[in-house]
Amino acid sequence: MKNKNNIRALTGMSQENLALLLQVSRSQIAMFETGKRNLPIQAMEKLALLLTLSQKESTTTETKKATRTQEQEFLQNCIVKNKHQQLLVARKINNFIKKQERIAVLEKMNRLIMQEEKNLKNYDLSLLKYSTTKNQTQPNCNTLLIALQLKKKVLEYEEQLIKEQLKETNSPLTKDKKTK
Repeated sequence: MKNKNNIRALTGMSQENLALLLQVSRSQIAMFETGKRNLPIQAMEKLALLLTLSQKESTTTETKKATRTQEQEFLQNCIVKNKHQQLLVARKINNFIKKQERIAVLEKMNRLIMQEEKNLKNYDLSLLKYSTTKNQTQPNCNTLLIALQLKKKVLEYEEQLIKEQLKETNSPLTKDKKTK
């Protein structure tokens, strides 16, 4: 029989161990593998059961590996999305700070202009006042900045959690390899 040598490969056992498990001699296993002799019925039944179990185990292992691979891909995508969200929030924070700086400069210029109001025409003064007050943000600008900074910290913490989860999904694979 051609596939009899594959029996030991499928089970991962030596002739001696397989013989002990099937309760036959090692020479009977060797002769069975070469096709010179058949095994007793009880040994064949045990061998059939052993092959069925090893096939189920290998299918289960393959399914687990596929599931882990899917989990890892999902977590990698989560990391990419998280990084993107972090970049967006960082940009919003930078833009917000720049806007606040521009407003501060405009307010400073407005104070200087108010001091020199006597030298300017009323028309020019009203335009300057309008342009500076139009660009001012809401009085809660500090709370908006704090909210953005908190969102950034939450995203950073989320990234750490995702990376920890990714490490946990990687670890069972290494344990499976060590036990085999």
